[in-house]
Amino acid sequence: ATTTPGKVFSRQLEVSGSHGTITFTESTGGPHLTVSSSGKLSAPATLAAGTYRATGTVKDTSGDTGTWSFALTVTTNKIVQDAPSTATTTTGKAFNDQLKVSGSSGNVTYAQSTGAPNLTVSSSGKVSAAATLATGTYKATGTARDTLGNTGTWSFALTVTATKITQ
Repeated sequence: ATTTPGKVFSRQLEVSGSHGTITFTESTGGPHLTVSSSGKLSAPATLAAGTYRATGTVKDTSGDTGTWSFALTVTTNKIVQDAPSTATTTTGKAFNDQLKVSGSSGNVTYAQSTGAPNLTVSSSGKVSAAATLATGTYKATGTARDTLGNTGTWSFALTVTATKITQ
């Protein structure tokens, strides 16, 4: 089966050729995949991207036995940038804002690729610019990653406009 991070997974294992009540025993897979004695397989929402496997045995009331195996593939979600992606300020003013994303699970860490030192983005997504920036447009780009392995990209553009000088 396939699922995405941040979702609890549950499925009932089924077998054929059995007679009477069936009892499942898990040999491998825990704690990521767990199987109850009735064959209910479950996985927590906290699984990171990857493939998780469980194996075990099954026995019915007539003494028939067999083996079972199950693989769960957790695929990543795409993290998408939400507003703000642009902002405007005036010369002589420091600038601060916060990047926001959707599609993530757990804490998001931001990494900056371009734009420093004029625009800086902290690992928590705080965008900053000093009050000393001249007029113009300053751009920064980077990536976002959450604790379950979901990734995405972000970009931010800050336009600095001139302050009118008056007598």
